[in-house]
Amino acid sequence: ADVEAWLLGADAPTFAEVLALLMHTLECVMEFPRPAHRALLATWALGTYFHPAFLAFPRLSFSGERGCGKSKALGVLRETAWHGLLLLSPTPAVLFRLVHEFRATLLLDEVEGLAREDAREVVAIVNAGYKAGATVPRCEGKDPKRVEPFSVYAPLALAAIRAPNPTTEDRCIPVVMQRGTDPSRVNAEVDPAAPLFGRIRAGCYRLLLTRWREVQAACQGVPLPDWLQARARELWKPLLAVASLADQDGLDVTPDLLSLAREHVEDRVEVSAEGEAL
Repeated sequence: ADVEAWLLGADAPTFAEVLALLMHTLECVMEFPRPAHRALLATWALGTYFHPAFLAFPRLSFSGERGCGKSKALGVLRETAWHGLLLLSPTPAVLFRLVHEFRATLLLDEVEGLAREDAREVVAIVNAGYKAGATVPRCEGKDPKRVEPFSVYAPLALAAIRAPNPTTEDRCIPVVMQRGTDPSRVNAEVDPAAPLFGRIRAGCYRLLLTRWREVQAACQGVPLPDWLQARARELWKPLLAVASLADQDGLDVTPDLLSLAREHVEDRVEVSAEGEAL
C-alpha cells in the first residue's frame, strides 16, 4: 500500500530523464578522460536497479594514479546505484552476507590493500558474482552444522592504482582515470545529503517499479553488433539494453557505449596458440 501511494504521488520519469540527470551530476563533479565515460557510469548506475533481470552484470574497474578521482567516482555510485555500499578491506564473510541479505551494489576501494589472508577469497567472490546463480557454500549452525549456499550475484565496482589480475579484468569493463585539470570539478565534493542524489534515486526506483518489464524485453531484443562476442557480449548487453530504452525516450547514449565496447573488445588479450589448439 505504501508503494502504491508513493507511485501515485508523481509521474514516473523516462529513462532519458534519469540518465541525463546522472550524466549531468557526473559532469559537475568528475573529469573523465573521455566524455563517453559519463554515459558508461550513468548507464551502469541505472542498470544496477535492474540487475536481477539480467543473466550477468559487468563489474567496473577503475584504475589510475593517486588523485585521479577513483574514490570520488565510487562515492557518486554509492549515492546513485542500487543500495550502494562503499567498503574498504572487507572480509569474504562480510561480502557474501551483504550480497545474500541486501543484494547491494558493492563498491570496493583500495583493492590493493586487501589483507593477504582474505584476498584470495574476496577475489573469488568478485570473479564469480558477475553472473546470476553464483553461490558460495558455507557451513552454518552449531549442532548439527549444515551447508548453506550464499548468493554472490550483485553489481560491483572496484578501484585500485593498477588494473586487477587478468581473470578479474576479464569480467570487468575498465575505466582508466587521469588527473583532472578543471579546478571546479577537481575540488567538487560528493555530499551524500545533496537533494539531487535523492531525486536520482527516486527516479530510479520509479523506473524499477513501473518499467521493469520493458527492461526484460529490451535485454531479449536489443540489437548487438557482430563484433561483440562471447564474454564481452555478455558484459555489455545489459548496459546496451538500458541505453536502448533511453534512446527510445530521446537520449542518444548507445553510440558512446558502442565506442567504448569496441575499444574494450580490441584491447582484450588474444587467445594464445595453446588456447587455439585446445
